[in-house]
Amino acid sequence: MRGLIFILCLLFLFTGPAALARPDGKQIMHDLLQAGLQAVEENTRHPQQPVGESTEDTTDGSTGQDVPAPQRTSSTAMLVRAVRDSLQPALESLKEQYKEEGKVYVRQLGDLLAERIAHNPRIQATLTLIKTLCWVLVIYLIIVSLALLVSMGRLRRNDREILRLLREIRDAQQNTERD
Repeated sequence: MRGLIFILCLLFLFTGPAALARPDGKQIMHDLLQAGLQAVEENTRHPQQPVGESTEDTTDGSTGQDVPAPQRTSSTAMLVRAVRDSLQPALESLKEQYKEEGKVYVRQLGDLLAERIAHNPRIQATLTLIKTLCWVLVIYLIIVSLALLVSMGRLRRNDREILRLLREIRDAQQNTERD
């Protein structure tokens, strides 16, 4: 019985502050107490013996006194199992809640960090330099594109002039051959 009380005290110590800090902590503690009471009641109603032992094994042959150690061990294990099974859903919901809170915290931390970085003068100077470089690159590309367009126009005009001169030469040759 002392082992059961010790285990319950340990469970209260480990889960007590964390469970009471949340609104559903009272429910966790209630479930914990219910599981403990249920395990103790089951143990007193139907004491379990370890597998392979008979009722004669619970008494000492020389003194005839009861040896409750196997029952205490099995009831403790049963209590621990019952408490763990009853706490599992509540702990899973707490884990999910902490995960969601962690995600929100990380987002807020990221926003705060981005804001601090954006207000840093060195970062601002670097960003201004990059913006200026981009505008210079855009202007350069516009000038190069205009130069290519002008060059293409001149080439086209020169091609037309060459074609016109070739036609004149061909027409002149045809006229000289007829005469």
